[in-house]
Amino acid sequence: MIDKTGLEGAYDCEMNWSQTDSDGANESFFSAVQEHLGLKLQPSKGPVEVLVIDSISRPSEN
Repeated sequence: MIDKTGLEGAYDCEMNWSQTDSDGANESFFSAVQEHLGLKLQPSKGPVEVLVIDSISRPSEN
């Protein structure tokens, strides 16, 4: 995720979500985040860190 909110500092929040609510209706995770936390998740492209492992071998016995 890339934070584009412009908000400074760290926030601690909790959200309980189930795909089916108490009325039996389906609610997507994305709409639940927007409704309960006021955050809109949007797909986008951006830089990501990548770890490349060229080779791997078992350690030798001592």
